[in-house]
Amino acid sequence: FAQDLRKIPVIVKECPGFLVNRLLMPYLNEAVLATEEGVATVEEVDAAMGKDGFGWPMGPFILMDMLGIDTCAHVGAYLYSCYGERVKPGKLFHKLVEAKRFGEKSGAGFYIYSDTEAEPVEAILQRMWDAGEVETGTSFSVDRVMMPFLNEAALCVQENIANVNDVDMACIAGIGMQVNKDGKPVRIGPLEYMDEQGLDVIVHKLETLEQEFGMRFHPVDILYQKMRAGDLGKKTGRGFKEYA
Repeated sequence: FAQDLRKIPVIVKECPGFLVNRLLMPYLNEAVLATEEGVATVEEVDAAMGKDGFGWPMGPFILMDMLGIDTCAHVGAYLYSCYGERVKPGKLFHKLVEAKRFGEKSGAGFYIYSDTEAEPVEAILQRMWDAGEVETGTSFSVDRVMMPFLNEAALCVQENIANVNDVDMACIAGIGMQVNKDGKPVRIGPLEYMDEQGLDVIVHKLETLEQEFGMRFHPVDILYQKMRAGDLGKKTGRGFKEYA
């Protein structure tokens, strides 16, 4: 029936946030944390993650402005109440909602659209820094923003929320995941992407980020299990998927 409607069905076990929101919010939140810590601007993060950077169809801040910052803040608070510290929302969400900056629909969000009286988001951030409300002096990288998303995808497989193919398909069809390869967008899901990079490489990156940012980057058990079994991805013929 879903295919008759030109939709792609995926089978997902019920969990808070279901699948797509659960995967997407750690990615969006990490972008917010990096920006509120002052290590990258909204524009820099979007450039790094968008079509000409990592390869997503758009950067996380453009996406949040489209989705509605109030919606993202609500989903983020709900997931935090269910999953705890690893998805603790950035404080900037609340600041923007408090200022009624909901994104495109209100004329201003992370970016300014039609509300010409809205102050730049940098002014809001400066007040947060002056008041000592957020940690500063950390670092920004594409890996920092991507790894929570990838780790959560692995955890969903570990918890049998969805199978490997359905997780990847949900991310490709549902949120448009793609990577930039030699200037061309290539659609790929998070699990196949990790297989392509090498699960040992992914674990090393997560462990490195964990040393700087804490337990939200701790690699989930299934990654260690696959490493111990020698299933490192495409280079060994098996990871989350099998390769000829």
